[in-house]
Amino acid sequence: MARLSHNPRAICNCTGFHQKTIDKNSFVESKCSDEATLAGTNQHVITFSFYSKPESVRATKKRYFDGILPNLKVMKKIYPGWIMRVHTNASYTPEVCDLVCADEKLFFCDIRGLQRFAPHVESVDPMLWRSIPMGDPTVKIFASRDLDSRLSQREKDAVDQWEDSGYPIHGMRDHPLHLTEIMGGMWGADNYKLCLDVAQEINFHMMQRVWKQRSLNDQQILSHVVYGQHKNKILTHDSYTCNVYNDSIPFPTKRPQSKEYVQRIVVIGSDPTALDKMCPVACRPSYGQNWDYC
Repeated sequence: MARLSHNPRAICNCTGFHQKTIDKNSFVESKCSDEATLAGTNQHVITFSFYSKPESVRATKKRYFDGILPNLKVMKKIYPGWIMRVHTNASYTPEVCDLVCADEKLFFCDIRGLQRFAPHVESVDPMLWRSIPMGDPTVKIFASRDLDSRLSQREKDAVDQWEDSGYPIHGMRDHPLHLTEIMGGMWGADNYKLCLDVAQEINFHMMQRVWKQRSLNDQQILSHVVYGQHKNKILTHDSYTCNVYNDSIPFPTKRPQSKEYVQRIVVIGSDPTALDKMCPVACRPSYGQNWDYC
C-alpha cells in the first residue's frame, strides 16, 4: 500500500488490532491514515481537533486531552457503528500512544502527514482540522465536535432527524450565545449526499492560508465557505435564535435538564455559560409548546 500519511498505531507499536483487507482495485484513500483507510468506505465519523501550542497552559491542554476517552465511551453508546477521528499535531509521547492504542474505534489523524490532501493544513486555524473529513471519499457522514464538551443523546436525536431529512449539511445552535451561522463543534455533512466533488471543493476553500492572513477563526470561515455558498443545503436545529435565523427548525426532543445544552463546556466548578433562560415559544416544536427549556 502506498504511504498516505503518518500511521499512528504503527508508530506507537499498537497490538491487537484486526483490520480487514481491501481490494486494491477499489482502493480509496482516507484523508486520515492508512489505518483509517483500512476501515473501508461508508464511514460515519465523529471528528475532533486536538492541538498543542507552546503558549497553552497545561490545564487547557489537559481539558481537551482528557475529553478523548469520555467522548469515545459516549459515542460507542449513542452512535453505534460510528468511529472517532482525532486530528492532531501532538508528539507521540507515552501518554498519547496509550490513547492511540486504546480502541479500534479511535483513529488519530496526524496532520503532519496530510499536506498532500491539504497543502496549507499546518497554516490554518487548528480548529478547522476537524473539518478535514469533508470530502473524504471513505467518509459518508461526519459530525464535528469539541473535546471540552460531551456528546449527548439530545444532539444524536437531532442528527437522526437530519439524516432522514435529505439535507446534506447539518448545523445546531442550542444556547442564547450561539450567535453564528455555523458553530464549529456543532455541524456535519453527508459527503455522499452532497456529492464528493462539491464536498472536496468546500474542503479546499476552507483549508486556505489566506483565512489566517485575514485573522478569521474557524466559525467565520465556515460562515463564508459553507453557509455563504450552500445555505439552501443546510438543515439547522435552533432552540434560541430561530427568529434571527429563520431557516431553522426546533430540536426534536426536550433537553433532559434545564441547564444542559449541546456543546456545553465541561469544567470543574461553576459553568459561566450555564443555561438559565427559557427558549422562545417560536423555537419550540408544535408538540412541545409547553417545553420552557425546549
